[in-house]
Formats: sequence, C-alpha cells, structure tokens
Amino acid sequence: MKLAYSYIRFSSLEQAKGDSFRRQTEQARLYCDSNGLDLADLTFKDLGLSAYHGKHVKDGDLGNFIQAVKEGNIQKGSYLIVESMDRLNRQKVSTSYRQLSELLELDINIVTLQDNRIYTKESLNNLGDIMMSLVTIVRAYEESEIKSQRLKAAHEEKRKQARENHKPTGYNMPHWIKLTDTSYELIPDRVSIIKRIFQMSIDGLGATAIHKQLNAEGLKPWGRSKTGWHPSYIKKLLSSSTLLGEYQPYKNVDGKRTKDGETIPGYYPPALDPITFKRAALAIKSRKGKQTGTRKNHVNNLFTGLLICQNCGSSMHYINKGSGSKGGQYLVCSRARQGAHHDGISCKYASMRYPIIEDAILTVAVTLNLKVTPNGNKEEIDQLKELLSHTASNLKTAEIAISNFKEAIAKRGPQDAYLDAIEQNEEKKKVYKKEKMQIEQRIDELELTPLSSNVWKELKKTLQVMKKDAADRSNVELRAKISSLLANCIERIEFDALEKLVTVVIDEQRNCILRFDAKQKGYMIKPSWDRRELLPNTFAVKETVRNYHRTK
Repeated sequence: MKLAYSYIRFSSLEQAKGDSFRRQTEQARLYCDSNGLDLADLTFKDLGLSAYHGKHVKDGDLGNFIQAVKEGNIQKGSYLIVESMDRLNRQKVSTSYRQLSELLELDINIVTLQDNRIYTKESLNNLGDIMMSLVTIVRAYEESEIKSQRLKAAHEEKRKQARENHKPTGYNMPHWIKLTDTSYELIPDRVSIIKRIFQMSIDGLGATAIHKQLNAEGLKPWGRSKTGWHPSYIKKLLSSSTLLGEYQPYKNVDGKRTKDGETIPGYYPPALDPITFKRAALAIKSRKGKQTGTRKNHVNNLFTGLLICQNCGSSMHYINKGSGSKGGQYLVCSRARQGAHHDGISCKYASMRYPIIEDAILTVAVTLNLKVTPNGNKEEIDQLKELLSHTASNLKTAEIAISNFKEAIAKRGPQDAYLDAIEQNEEKKKVYKKEKMQIEQRIDELELTPLSSNVWKELKKTLQVMKKDAADRSNVELRAKISSLLANCIERIEFDALEKLVTVVIDEQRNCILRFDAKQKGYMIKPSWDRRELLPNTFAVKETVRNYHRTK
C-alpha cells in the first residue's frame, strides 16, 4: 500500500481557531480510505506561515518535506495530499511552477482534494495538466497580490493618519500605554516602575543589577516574559525614545521591517521627562567599559574605579576571604597580589581591612561641606549652542534642496544634474545630521552632569540619613547610589598599605589623609586645609564650626 502524507497550511493563526485544520485533516483521511492509500502518522503543517512570501518553504514544514524526499527519508512514489494548489504556493507564477515541477520530478504524486486531481511525474509532459496547474497557480498569485496591495494601502493610510493627525493605528502598543475609545493613555503603575528603573540607572545600577532587584522584589514584568525581568528589556527601556512620546512608524520592504520616515513626536503621552531620559543616558555612558562593585546581589566595594596603590600606581583589588579568624574583606595592590614586575617596578604585598576603610571614608564624606567653584562651562555651552544653530540651518537647507530637486524631476523628468544634486545633498544631510547629534550630546553632558557642589550636598544628605543602612552590602540600590555619588565628587583614593595611609584626593588642590595605626584600630585625619592631624570626632567638630563661620 502506497504511503500518503497530509500537508496542511493556512496563513493566519486566527484560522486555527476555526475549522480549517480539522477540515483539511478529515478530507485527507477520507481520500486515503477511498483510494487505498495508507495515511502516514506524520502530518506536515505550516500554521500561520504565508505562501505568498515563501516562508513555508524557507522556514516551514513544506521545505522539510522536500528535503526529506531528497535525503531518501520519504520514499519516491509517495503521495502529498493538499486541500488545493494554493496551499502549496502563492508566489509568482515562475517560482510556484518551478517548485511544483521539483516535487513531481522527485516522483512525488500531488493530490488536490478541492478539484480531485492527481499530478504525477508524467504530468510534466501532459499539456492539460500543465495548463490546469498554471491556471490555478496564476489565480492563487493574483488573489494574494490583490490582498497584499489592499493591506499595504491600508497600512500606508494608517501611518499617514498617525503622522498628520496623531490618530491611533491600532498596532501593538508600548507596554505602559493602553488605548481608550479615542486616544492613548498611560498605565500609572507601570509608569512608576519605569521612573524607578531610570532613577536606579542614574544612581549607578546597570541593567543586570536592576533586573535582579526587580525580580527579588517580586515585581511582575509585563509583556511575554514568563521568567521575570531580563537585562535585555531593561536596556531596551533605557534607550527607548517612545517613553518621551515618540512613535517610529515601520513598513515592510522586501520582507524586511524598515523605518518609514522620521519619528513622530508627541504621538504617545510621555511617560518620562527629557531631562531624566538624558541623565540616564549620560550615566550609562559614564559606566561604559568600567567595572562595577555589584556581585551576586551585593555591592561589596563602594570605591570601584577610584582605588590606586600609591607605591606603584596599580589598582587596588577587593578580596573577600570569607568568615572565620583569618577571614574578612581586604584591599590589596593588584600588582603585589600577582607578584608582577612591569617596567622594573614591583610592589610589596600588604593589605588593609576594607570595612574599616569604608567606614572612615564615609565618616569623612558625611562631615565635609566643601565649597566648590562651579564648573566654568557657560562659555563653551554658548559656543556650542551657536554652532548647533548653524548646523541645524545647514541641515534644513540640504533638506529643502533635496525636496526642490525631487519636485523638478516630477515636473521635467529625471536629469543627470538633478540626480547628482540630490545625491550630493543627501551626503551633506548625513554629515549635518551626525554633527547636530554630537553637538546636542555634548551640550547635554555640560548642562546635565551635576556640579560637584550639588553632588557633595546629595552625598552628605544620603549618608546623614542612611549611613547605618549603607553598611548592608545587600542594599544594592543605596550602595550603588553612594558609589555613583562618590565617583562624581572624588578624583581618586590612594593607598599606601605598608604605611597604612589612605589619601582621599578631592581635586588637585584638596585632599584628606587618613593615617591608621598598625592594626587599624584607630586613625587620624589630616585635611590639606589644616596644619594638624585630628581625631575623627575633633575633625567633625572643627568642620562643623568652619562651615558655620563660612556661611555667616
């Protein structure tokens, strides 16, 4: 008994909810019973794959069937049962007929149930069979082509209405927005989470640390994720201008999703203000290529990226030796730890106890109230804004020129001079657009990077309220914020582990030297603006008095 295989396809998954699958399966079974064929248990099916674009051959089961025949896993002389010829293909006539011929030449008999016809290898030499198959193929292609053009026109009209009238398209919306009868509205609880994510990023947390924190708190993600928040989605959120209310339309070009024009500002209600969005972008940029102190849901080292060995210039490493009498957390010169020699320089191994260092530096930070001269950025910002205006004007001129030459072509037909001019102005447009973006980014850096004076105030305020909580290394949000603030107001921290000296370098003019005793039981503070070494309590009192007189 000859073996038959059923092939079932429909282009929309919505059809699976109807009777299409059951109908095609039942028809194949009845045909086999009536014609002495053995219906194989293996059914080839492409549910929701378009035959018009050939996806069922490239990525689907029909392609798998053809490959199985070529490899000998399906015997020649077998039957392939389909409801109608258009289930096999709806592509261009030449492509569809070539595919049909390939199956027949592989000695596969094709049964079309709708018209009860059988196409065999001999059909390739039968004019009647060829004509009938071609008529069916042409009709299927034309139907799909008309449907495709109608859908394309409908989508174009939706995009046009979105651009001109901000009319909702009905397409998939951002996860923090819902569609009412007439407009888009924000979903308040989701917007609150978005704002928190951005603040966490500004405070120094990366995407990995943020997603772990959200999952640890049991916050349910939105979208299709069934396994909690993911770093990839956090990164996508942090860079999405849709949060500012922008909408980027897309269209299908040769099967590829392609941008359709510029973004549409003000299309959605904004979930975030531009300043917060830019501050997060600057924070991410400042962390790029740098290590963070976050490890396994703990911020162990508040000073990552700041610690330098005073003796050899290498970085200091944080080491956790665990619990027990010989355990604890320490800071060690990386070169001394590896026993490395570089350019004739080596370093002697000596360690300093990290918890005591952290407490001492935070004690100094919470006491200081430095008067910082504001950054002299105003002149540079004014120059950049003038340059930005000039570049934006050049960009507009190039765009107008392109539009004018296109109108000239529409009226007088294509001419080499017009085409060359368009090409030249398109190149200018790219250059000016890139320059404009770079200038805007630099202005943001100057205007939005917090002044040192403001950072010190925020650091002091945070430590005064939460210094005790900051000692908990699992308090990721708080410790990441403190770490970020420290990185913005301290230039570096130098260590002489042999002499038990720690120098907190605030800027080129000011520093605080912490001199620890041999066992790090206590320490003295020597600020560069005072001639004496002071005990921590004395230092705190003197700084308070000094600040009081300075503000009078």
